[in-house]
Amino acid sequence: MEGRRPGARSFTCDLVSREPDGSIARLIEVKGKRGRGSSVPIIDRQRKAMLDLGPDWWLYVALDCETTPVLVVVREPSRLPWKLITPARELPEGRFRGVGDEGKWGTMPADVLAAGEQVDVPS
Repeated sequence: MEGRRPGARSFTCDLVSREPDGSIARLIEVKGKRGRGSSVPIIDRQRKAMLDLGPDWWLYVALDCETTPVLVVVREPSRLPWKLITPARELPEGRFRGVGDEGKWGTMPADVLAAGEQVDVPS
């Protein structure tokens, strides 16, 4: 498994899991939440990768991080009910779009729990 490295090819995710032969097994986006009261966010480029890559793009969400953490793994998170929270900023032509300029999307932790598989977290 490899994570983000300066100068590395960007996969629009946090981790790349590989098969023994070096081929990509899954692209993993990781999110952490203190509780369950607010949405799990992704930005436009993550959403595009999620939609383009389908079953190869996974979402791992750690919920209740301040108390008793719960890890939920979701294959094909495009199945979740994503809602646009903040639209992308309009930029002058030629200006680079940074992460802060991207639109922000969210889905609720209850939907993540319903669609995903809860994984035991060692204590």
